[in-house]
Amino acid sequence: DSSFTSEDGIADIAPLGILEPLPFDDLSAAKMRLAAIEIPWRTMNNVLDMCMFVSSGFTRTKMVEAVAAITGWETSMHELLLAGERAYTMARLFNLREGFTAADDVLPQRFFEPFEAGPSKGNALPPETFAEARKTLYLMLGWNADGTPLPWKLQQLGISWALESQ
Repeated sequence: DSSFTSEDGIADIAPLGILEPLPFDDLSAAKMRLAAIEIPWRTMNNVLDMCMFVSSGFTRTKMVEAVAAITGWETSMHELLLAGERAYTMARLFNLREGFTAADDVLPQRFFEPFEAGPSKGNALPPETFAEARKTLYLMLGWNADGTPLPWKLQQLGISWALESQ
């Protein structure tokens, strides 16, 4: 992802705590922190029924203003992020109930094979790097290493009842 590789690229997400640009091929804890914010934010776009391609012209601030103008809900960027996080976590619980596990959170084998030509010739994603990044992302989302949301996270999001319905 090259969207967050420059100061301009992170300007919109800076209010949520991402203050340093990150290389596009980075899978560090810093990038997983960004993912733990960006994935729920994009989920919130889905909750609002906004196409990510259309909404890409909206800054996060404009999204907050649009929600307030349309619904009358005086909200904040943080509240919208939490709404996305709730939806994403509930989707995870649904998938777990239906039998999906961390073993299903994989990439095609091709991602782990070196490029044969071009500027990235020889580069490949090491499987252990991907596995560590996935584990770190899970923990940052408040899930255990197996990808199951933890009770404290469900309580924090106000959806502890969802665990009881599993």
